[in-house]
Amino acid sequence: LVLTSLMFFHRFPARRRAEIITRLQSRSISMGEKIIEEGKHNDLFYIILAGKVAVTLETGGQTVPLATLGKGNFFGEISMITGRPAIATVTAATDCLLVTMDKQVLDEVATQFPHFLRHVMEHLKQRNQETMCRMIESYQD
Repeated sequence: LVLTSLMFFHRFPARRRAEIITRLQSRSISMGEKIIEEGKHNDLFYIILAGKVAVTLETGGQTVPLATLGKGNFFGEISMITGRPAIATVTAATDCLLVTMDKQVLDEVATQFPHFLRHVMEHLKQRNQETMCRMIESYQD
């Protein structure tokens, strides 16, 4: 499975990695399909195996593009960590193959493999900075 090649799964022991993979759900998503909607609750962590998704935010009556994510990227972590509604909309920019991890599996993985949680948190910090820059740019236009 492609998941074994993703960077943040490399350091998992092979047996534990295989066990985690069996608990993930794969989803095929068609281009244009909304995966996460801003303001709605999301209870899944998504990992992109193939395809691209667009992350957007509605503000001041306009749609602000925040990011395009592809293979090996993940999303849904903010809602999973905070328990709050999604702060952005994620739409399939192409046909996609995703795997999902529910909160129970995410919590187990984060507890047993702190490097995974550090990786997620580093990306979260980076995304927050990028989001702030995009928001500032959209207000200046």
